[in-house]
This record gives sequence, structure tokens and C-alpha cells, in this order.
Amino acid sequence: MDTDLTEDIQNFLVTYNTETPYGYSQPPYPAQYSGEYYTEGSYAESEYTAGPQYTAAPTVTSEATTMQSTTPRSCFGGSCVSRPSTHMTTPDDVVVAPPSVVGLHYTFQDQGAGGSLAPNQVLWCEHSRLLGCPQVFRLDEEHEWIEHHLDHFGGNPPQNVICWFCDTIAFASENPRDASANFRDRMEHIRGHIFHDHYTSEFMRVDFHVVQHLYALGRLGSEAYQHAMLINETPDRFRLPSERSGSSSSSSSNQPSSQRIRGYAHDLDKERRLERARRKEAKAARTR
Repeated sequence: MDTDLTEDIQNFLVTYNTETPYGYSQPPYPAQYSGEYYTEGSYAESEYTAGPQYTAAPTVTSEATTMQSTTPRSCFGGSCVSRPSTHMTTPDDVVVAPPSVVGLHYTFQDQGAGGSLAPNQVLWCEHSRLLGCPQVFRLDEEHEWIEHHLDHFGGNPPQNVICWFCDTIAFASENPRDASANFRDRMEHIRGHIFHDHYTSEFMRVDFHVVQHLYALGRLGSEAYQHAMLINETPDRFRLPSERSGSSSSSSSNQPSSQRIRGYAHDLDKERRLERARRKEAKAARTR
């Protein structure tokens, strides 16, 4: 291979791997969709109104902004998880700015390793932009948070999903009956990123599986679906001129799912054991 070409490829990989986790250089969704773009079952139809809600500022804190440039693209706690089930993830269609989030005021003790939580550590709805859902949960409301997401799918989550933040895990289930369990594993993993890595919605990637699944369920209008599927994860400076103008020719959404779902098998039980160990250490430290 030509030496110059080899160097160019190596430089690209080095630069790309140091990019902030899925920090898009352009807004992934239009600033606002009117009600006509939402189909029955979306938040615009006011289906999801119960549960705790908190007021969130639409911007991220300076601390989180700093983290965006320094946090490694890896799984939390040094370990990742995967299990053979199948689900999907969704992108976003902005009506409500997702809780990326600073203006939350509450006090509670998380049962994880950190003890006291930073006020910007919350569990937001994955569909905050795509479906305009404003629901926000505390870190100790993991069960309610997961059930809320399952409700968006009518209890029928996709069989294939990926992590919002890291690209090393594929959550997939061959049997549709395993989809819910697989989806729960994925959400537990995501919560670990939010708690341990302090990720906010600014770090989120698009999961085209979820976009397609919501559209198939009739929860997402065709125009919103088409726009979401055009999102390109390639950093702006590495795109061709046609891609910068909005062409989807190289968008990851056009890749076969077998190429987009990439990752390694990880031990979920091991990750849970590590989490329990961290909690015990934190509890012991507090009682000293």
C-alpha cells in the first residue's frame, strides 16, 4: 500500500479515536417538529405523563463539557457486558431539549460506589428528542426508568440494540422472547456509564435499530423517521462535501445491520459482581 495513504489512514484513526463520544458537529435533529410529525403513541399525543419530572436546563455544565474531551470511549468500570438477546435504540427529534442537564435540585444517596451524586446525574428518556418525551428519573429509580422505556414500545422492544455511549457491545437476542431481558441488560449497562463516567445526553449516539423499530410500530412519523436515518456519525472534517450537505450515502444508517452491530461478548454477571463489590466498598467507607 502507498506509504502516504497508509499514513493518512493512521492519522484518521488516531484523530477519530480521540473524538469525544459521538459529539456531533451538527444538530442530529431539527430544532422542533410540530404535532403533525408525531403519530399516535408518541409523547406529542401525551401518552406518557406519569412519573417524577424535574426541570432541566438545555445545556451541559462546564464540568461535563470538559469530560467530553477527556472521557475515554470505553465501557464503564473497565468492563463491558453483552448477552444474547435482541433490541433496538432510538435517535432523537427535538421538541424538548434532553436533560443534559444542569438545573436539577434534589438530594439523595445513590447506592453505588460514589455515595453522594452530582446534581446533573439523572436518567433521561432515550426518546426525549425523537418523540419529545420529557421524563427524567433519579439514578436510584432504575427500575421505573427501564419500565418507562418498555412502555414506549408497548412492551415489545426491538431484538437488537446498542449502548448509547460505547461501541464495543452488541446487545442482541435471537429469540424475540428474550428481547425484554436483553433490553433491561442494555439499560443497566447504560446507567453504569451515566453514574460512573458522568455521561450526559450530549454524549449519546444514535441507535438506528430503535428508530426503525419505532417506525415499524407506528410510533414515529415517516418524515421524522427519514430525517433520523440520515444522521451521519462521521466527524465533520472527515466527511465528503456531499455528506456535509446532508447526503446519507455514507451514513451508518445505510450500512447492513450486520456491519453496524459490532462488538464482543462480555460477561454481564461479572459486571454485576464488580458493581456489588463497589457498593460494598462504598458502604464500608461510609460506616468507618
